[in-house]
Amino acid sequence: GSAMGSDTVIDEKINIPVPLGTVFSLLYGDDTSYIKKIIENQNNFNVCDIPKFVNNAREITYTKKLNNSFGPKQTKCIVTETIEHMDLNSFFMVKQIVRSPDVPYGSSFSVHTRFFYSWGDHNTTNMKVVTNVVWTGKSMLKGTIEKGSIDGQRSSTKQLVDDLKKIISN
Repeated sequence: GSAMGSDTVIDEKINIPVPLGTVFSLLYGDDTSYIKKIIENQNNFNVCDIPKFVNNAREITYTKKLNNSFGPKQTKCIVTETIEHMDLNSFFMVKQIVRSPDVPYGSSFSVHTRFFYSWGDHNTTNMKVVTNVVWTGKSMLKGTIEKGSIDGQRSSTKQLVDDLKKIISN
């Protein structure tokens, strides 16, 4: 593949007002009803029954509505999540790879995001998100696709945090 571009979606740390273990169980625990709601809130439908993690990995599929001026109005998304590090006394890290085969050049790239969650002050959780687009083929639209992917990841992360805070405050 080509050289990996890298871009930090969210530069500042986001602070989530609950302990690390709570964040883990809401987003990655065996009760997957919360994460299903969160995914549905991000302009997605046909969200699969979210599986539990097996050997630290799971695959999620859904259809995302697109509001691009060109190209398809929706795409299937195939999301692979892997828990790469897990220590609730210090931090955990989840890698997410999103493939969207129905968009232009969809088979030529995937969006790789790492979510770092660590202890913050006063029993809170710090979250940092780093994302980049990994290319396996060439594309004339490389700049456009990278910008769109990074912007999309930025807005879905913001939505994720907002939804998480809503769930917690209820």
